[in-house]
Amino acid sequence: MLFKLSPFFIALKLIIPSVDDNDENLGWIKPIHTLNCVTLPVYGSYVSGIASKDLSFGIPVVLPVTIIASALSAYVYFTSEIEKPPPYFNVFAFLGFFGSVVTIYLIATETVSLLRAAGLVCHISEGTLGMTVLAWGNCLGGNSSSFTYF
Repeated sequence: MLFKLSPFFIALKLIIPSVDDNDENLGWIKPIHTLNCVTLPVYGSYVSGIASKDLSFGIPVVLPVTIIASALSAYVYFTSEIEKPPPYFNVFAFLGFFGSVVTIYLIATETVSLLRAAGLVCHISEGTLGMTVLAWGNCLGGNSSSFTYF
């Protein structure tokens, strides 16, 4: 129960949509899934690094992403009920997969960056790090996805 109150779990719940086949209404929580429609695209644009890029008019990419995501969120809000999931609820499973992949990418990238920084502090050459510690860090994404099959 304590794990479900951790800030990391709450942040993941607000970013990644969840679908639960064991629940009678498939894990549908209207306010959270409506919020997921906005947070996931914005999160994905920041993690991928395109949020800070500008369009041809000098407008950052994150602005149209947020506007389109807000329109999608409004659509979900006005076309769904609180008690039962909407007919298009299966799309949230794909969005949850996309959000999980983006999160695993972020964690793997940060792990590699931290290991490279530790190598600089300890005066370990990049070649030695690449053959040992960084190889483990680059495998984090593959290991995380492999564990989901069990």
